[in-house]
Amino acid sequence: MLDGQELPDWPDSIVTEGAGLEGVMYTQRMIRKGPYKYVFNCGDLDELYDLSKDRHELDNRIDDPDYGSILSEMRQALADWMVHHEDGALNQYKRLRMG
Repeated sequence: MLDGQELPDWPDSIVTEGAGLEGVMYTQRMIRKGPYKYVFNCGDLDELYDLSKDRHELDNRIDDPDYGSILSEMRQALADWMVHHEDGALNQYKRLRMG
């Protein structure tokens, strides 16, 4: 990879999982794909960032209609990842965000 060689099985996205801090349980998933970052915050407002324009993540585009198709794509990509990895939060995610 460092020599410029292509890796055919390299994923096009990365996902992180959060389950809260100390005694507070809080489901969170983040997917980064291309210049976009989508964060599913169960029980709170989700986040969508266009990192090509906002590398410090100061402008949440979650309610911006110009990003509607990107949001749909990112939500589906996260759902697909959750299915593939048998994520226990999948049903909750589908009910709250994919319904």
